[in-house]
Amino acid sequence: MPKKVTLYVRDGDGQLWERAKALAGGDDSLSGLVTEALRRYVDEQERKQAARQEVKDRMREYVLETTIISGGVVTGSKRKVRFVGALLAEGQEATTIHDVFLTSGGKLVHFIEASDGNFYDVYETLDDLAARAAVPEDVLAEAVEALGEEYVVNID
Repeated sequence: MPKKVTLYVRDGDGQLWERAKALAGGDDSLSGLVTEALRRYVDEQERKQAARQEVKDRMREYVLETTIISGGVVTGSKRKVRFVGALLAEGQEATTIHDVFLTSGGKLVHFIEASDGNFYDVYETLDDLAARAAVPEDVLAEAVEALGEEYVVNID
């Protein structure tokens, strides 16, 4: 690797680089700052890749029996749902069991075992799961961390 690297800065980012240079104490310190930022970035990406690989290695076929809801009413009829995935997190809230799976296609399945039946929902992203699903916070945190992400509660 060459000891000198030339970076081209977009016009819109020039002020940011000048501010960073001033805060770092000059060109030499700016180089160290960029190196440290790259080191943190690489470490974070490698941690995420390792976590996702570990999840991928645990993938298997699941067949879950669910209760059919028609017009918002629990019918009592059953159907099976099949997918290849990995269990990310599980937990219990009162008498309800919550499981979160990652499918081989990258979707998230929230499976609920409750006294009135077993139900599931599918989400595209962790943000969708967190915003729309009634997943207990500890189960959500476990699922997020299983994927190598950091669980953060946004207050504002």
